[in-house]
Amino acid sequence: NRWSPAANIFSVEPLPKSNSFTEAQGIVRLAKEKKWPSVYIIAPPFHQVRCFISAVTVALAEYPELKIYNKVGATLDWNERGIHSQGVLTGRRADFIDSEWDRIEKYMNLVSPEVALEYLENREK
Repeated sequence: NRWSPAANIFSVEPLPKSNSFTEAQGIVRLAKEKKWPSVYIIAPPFHQVRCFISAVTVALAEYPELKIYNKVGATLDWNERGIHSQGVLTGRRADFIDSEWDRIEKYMNLVSPEVALEYLENREK
């Protein structure tokens, strides 16, 4: 019975008000329901930090023993135009980096980057 990567890739059903935080709630809750010990969060490079911090925020509140890892998705041309944040942002992908940090700072419901780093330091203990 060989392990099959394709059999271990799951997507979470979109929630009524989809955003990084509600997506994190979905994956953490699915992991808890299925008793998974770990998950990988896959996102484009400019979105990695916010996805990770969102997932850590939910995990610390709902399933603290979950080990969350980042995996960078396919890197697309930074200078190409893209759409982000449910279509609210458009522009070069490189331009999304600043807005990601602004959003992390604005989201009062997310743990601080310091708490996320502490989570990383303790994840493998």
